[in-house]
Amino acid sequence: SYDKSLAGKKTHEIIPIYFEESGDQTYRFTIEDSYGDGLCCSQGDGSYELHIGDVLEGQPLLSGSIFNQKEVWLIEVPSSSSPTATFQPQDDDIYATVEIQFDQYPEEISMKLENILDDTVLFETSSYDKSLAGQTKYERIPIYSEERGDQTYRFTIEDSYGDGLCCSQGDGSYELHIGDVVEGQPLLSGSIFERKEVWLIEVPSLSSPAATLQPEDDDDDTPGNTIPWWCYIWAC
Repeated sequence: SYDKSLAGKKTHEIIPIYFEESGDQTYRFTIEDSYGDGLCCSQGDGSYELHIGDVLEGQPLLSGSIFNQKEVWLIEVPSSSSPTATFQPQDDDIYATVEIQFDQYPEEISMKLENILDDTVLFETSSYDKSLAGQTKYERIPIYSEERGDQTYRFTIEDSYGDGLCCSQGDGSYELHIGDVVEGQPLLSGSIFERKEVWLIEVPSLSSPAATLQPEDDDDDTPGNTIPWWCYIWAC
């Protein structure tokens, strides 16, 4: 355990691991909370990251924030390629999984999942790397446990260019599952949209979740609401 004086503060742990000369290595990383409410969000906005090397060298290999009793990761560190980390689900975990098939411009795509009951942002990404063009990526997002009662989330996917994931620049699509992607049909999915799609997700504690697509906001310059050019001249 850690000292109470670290409440709300950041700390770094440097952990020596085997040299590359030792060959391929596999590690298990476990973080536990004895009270069972993780690092976020009822008692503060805590989080954790694990890097192979220094924290200044790039993106973390793994990270987390919202969990119950514990989170477990399996870390593969090959001697001749990049390390990877795979989340190991626990029996009482509740999480959403987003499967996204990118078109040719993944750098235009951003996503956000937020709990609208307490305004907590559970997941947010501003863009993806160009190297993911035409590829599939999975995002696993912890959500609140059943003990917290009924919950409502908002899922937003945006395309900065305004042509969605399909079809002029590739056959992209997305799906969101409560749980793993192998557990059944997706709760929501999409492919053809313009600037963004927004879903309202209801996750009751005693019944099945449901998702409702939210209508897009009407802008003044959308078809049917266009202001005639002569109105700008005569101040209609």
